Amino acid sequence: MALRSKWTIRVKSLKTSLRVGIYEHELVPQPVLINLSISGLNETLPTALSQCFDYEPICRWLTDVWPHSEHTPLLETRFNELIEYVFNSDRRIRDVCLELYKTNAFSNVESVGLEREVSRRQFEEQQRSRLNHFSHIDHQDNGLTLPVLKVTKKISLSGFKNSL
Repeated sequence: MALRSKWTIRVKSLKTSLRVGIYEHELVPQPVLINLSISGLNETLPTALSQCFDYEPICRWLTDVWPHSEHTPLLETRFNELIEYVFNSDRRIRDVCLELYKTNAFSNVESVGLEREVSRRQFEEQQRSRLNHFSHIDHQDNGLTLPVLKVTKKISLSGFKNSL
């Protein structure tokens, strides 16, 4: 068995844009700043990228994909989306520390935002908790309660509204 060590990736001051906030002017993308620390156990003496944590796909997702997501009123929602993406990107990741800031929220401050540390255990508990919010059907014939997963497709009504 190979010797393993705790490794940490740090992404500092990554700039991207997101549609997030409760105010009308926040319906359009606004600048956000991300500080991210990702830790886990990996090969002590790696000889290939597959034995390392690869930060490039995470940085690319943050700048190329995430900014195209739909508006959400809460920064906490964006926070949890990023935590989920990071943990799902590599099973070896054990801990994530994230800082997420809106840099144009107020004219008299540099930024406002959130910071939280999340372990894989906390993340997995959070995911199980989300599953418990699904509707349940009580089968009277055998007393079993099974979850019902509701699948919905998001559609944009922006073009539809103009055609009425």
